Amino acid sequence: MNINDLLQKYYDSKLGIVVSDTRRGELGHIRTIIKCTEALGIKSVDDLKFDRFGEIVQYYLTHTNSKNASINKYIAFLKAALRHNGYEQHPFLLTKKLRDDTSPVKPIHNDDLIDIFRVVNRMQKNKNSHVYKAALNLLYATGCRIGELLNIRIRNINIKHRTILLEKTKSKKERYVFFTEYHDIFILELLEKNTFSPYLFWNHIQNRRLTRDDVRQFHRKLAKQLGLNQLNARQYRKTMATDLAKVTGDNLKMLQTILGHSDIKTTQIYVDYTSEQAHTAYNIASKRLTSMCDSTIQDKYNS
Repeated sequence: MNINDLLQKYYDSKLGIVVSDTRRGELGHIRTIIKCTEALGIKSVDDLKFDRFGEIVQYYLTHTNSKNASINKYIAFLKAALRHNGYEQHPFLLTKKLRDDTSPVKPIHNDDLIDIFRVVNRMQKNKNSHVYKAALNLLYATGCRIGELLNIRIRNINIKHRTILLEKTKSKKERYVFFTEYHDIFILELLEKNTFSPYLFWNHIQNRRLTRDDVRQFHRKLAKQLGLNQLNARQYRKTMATDLAKVTGDNLKMLQTILGHSDIKTTQIYVDYTSEQAHTAYNIASKRLTSMCDSTIQDKYNS
């Protein structure tokens, strides 16, 4: 079986099983795998020898910007396609995952966040300016994942109570997110200019729904304009979680509910406690530490 057919049959088998966002991602996997295997002369399953693994990895490291985490995803998809098509004993399945070199997402520095909103909230460049303005503000206000944000349906927005029902989430469970009075104006402007789509975010220039790539391209331009090393949608979620932790203390259950984490351990990892927060928490706890030490000293002298 040739590699193209192998991948396509696996992809077709999942029709109606996985969500559209996942299918788009898998199409990307197929394209990059085919490009790689064609460049290396790997045309069939028989050509996919165990020792070709190193060549595949080297191709991605040399000819693309992919890091180990992305390469592992491509290899995992290829292996899943092999298993699905009955190649359970194929030697390529014995190859090991590469070391994960993914850098953890860091919250946006407070000064940078102020600069981002200062620039974005003053934008009036084109018909999409208000769309990106609302997207960035709501990414931070709600803590939505980018996919969740772009799938918001207008019917699920409650302006009066400032809540949004997310129907499509990573955990496959519906949940509510919230926004503030300040953010009313962004949502109302979106509703005013989008009277034809059931979805909140619409690309008025391309006459279609706003996509991840649209937001990604916007962030690249914005990061370059502000002199930032990186800027992506996930950082707003991380920043919102960290900022909420500053005012809620150790109320991780509340944060877990807002962020939509299935496991509270994920929330514990997700919140990025800064040294400033640690120092504040210590100062609060130190009152008890001081009182305990002081009482011990007093007891010593009294005895």
